[in-house]
Amino acid sequence: MTPDTDTVRESAQDREYQSLVAERGALLTRLRESGTPSPADRAALAALERRIRELAATPPHGYALPKAAADLVAHAAALGWRTLVWWGTSSSDEPFVTVQVGRLLEQDAQPDHRGDRWTYRLTWHSRGCPPGRVRRFGRCLAQTPDQPWTHDGPSLKSIRQVVTDHPAPRIP
Repeated sequence: MTPDTDTVRESAQDREYQSLVAERGALLTRLRESGTPSPADRAALAALERRIRELAATPPHGYALPKAAADLVAHAAALGWRTLVWWGTSSSDEPFVTVQVGRLLEQDAQPDHRGDRWTYRLTWHSRGCPPGRVRRFGRCLAQTPDQPWTHDGPSLKSIRQVVTDHPAPRIP
């Protein structure tokens, strides 16, 4: 691909993303006004949100999800945790990617804890990097069953261990 076609592709993705976000907003407004959503409305909303997540997870041209982030997402997903990958640009048009992994506690485990979930959010940024590269940026933000408020999270290695120690229950 040439830079011109990449720009056109990214512009088309940006337009689709903006269109889907506007459509989701209109659908949510309609659902609030109607009171009870139909199964078709729920399916339409789920399809919109799925496509929005797909677009947000698409890296800009020349960039790829860092290996450490891809490994964490794959590890968490394999153990039943929910994952989210979101690419964006800073105010100075520098790409960054945020990765979030998390899961809810089982109902029977909640009385022993103050919170009901594990959530870890990490960011990689291209600021100060050569084109096409990103590096860990800032700190990890976490919410855990013992500390439900947002706080500084552990290292990537420790997050992987938490995921391993607390796989999501398998639903039969």
